Amino acid sequence: MNDSMTAMDTDAPLGSALARGVGILRSFSGHRQQLSRKELVEITGLPKATVSRLTHALCELGLLRALPRNGTFALGPDLLTLVPPILARMPMRQVARAAMQDLADHARAQITIAAGTGTDLVFVEICQGQGSTVHRPEIGTRLSLTRTASGRVYLLTEHQQARERVLQRLDTARRTWLLGKLHEARQQLAQRGFAYNIGDMHPDIMGVAIPVRAAVDGQILIFTCTVATFQATSEQLVGDIGPRLSALVRNVAATLPEQATIIDWSTDTTLGATPDLSMEAAG
Repeated sequence: MNDSMTAMDTDAPLGSALARGVGILRSFSGHRQQLSRKELVEITGLPKATVSRLTHALCELGLLRALPRNGTFALGPDLLTLVPPILARMPMRQVARAAMQDLADHARAQITIAAGTGTDLVFVEICQGQGSTVHRPEIGTRLSLTRTASGRVYLLTEHQQARERVLQRLDTARRTWLLGKLHEARQQLAQRGFAYNIGDMHPDIMGVAIPVRAAVDGQILIFTCTVATFQATSEQLVGDIGPRLSALVRNVAATLPEQATIIDWSTDTTLGATPDLSMEAAG
């Protein structure tokens, strides 16, 4: 299942030209860097004429590039002008970077920060440790919301509607499986301050994740440490790497108290709580 949602999945009116244009742009990814009109029609479900009109307009704006040699499209470089002001609003990246790199080198792992968008989770900072064999994604790459510790703690921290959107997209068996994993993650957060995942995304990969909520605007950031299973044991993940990541996050939050709120999952009954996930699934 593709956990990412196109603009067609949001609450924007389906007739909105803006929503459809965003849907075109969001069809691209690291695995789909070039797409033809036919492929865009298949991905978005839009009529061929609408896709032709929107791709022309997006190319005029510099947000899309036509590649005449093979008749496909690629995202335009003008999109990059939108990135700096977004990242500038996340000072935790700069404050945490040195400590993230130290932990990445210690654990021979990858330390990341991902930001929630309401319907997605995307990387905004990545530190690769010396000796780490974990695939390094690009900033802006989307994460799985169901198979990663990052995605699960994000769903628990985000508002209930976002969680329900994901649950409603799954068949009964997959929904039941995810509900069980969310319950596990909720208990791990309450008991240890972090959630962990061993092998659900890939049998050779495991990781721990901690959510932080920005005090001012409610932006959710997820700190994660991902390591290959042949470079650390599950006991090391839970007993050493997880606590080290927790200490890192607490230190960052203490440095920027006006920016970050550490969630006390052991006592919290509202923020990110899941009082009756089974009822959400039934809905």
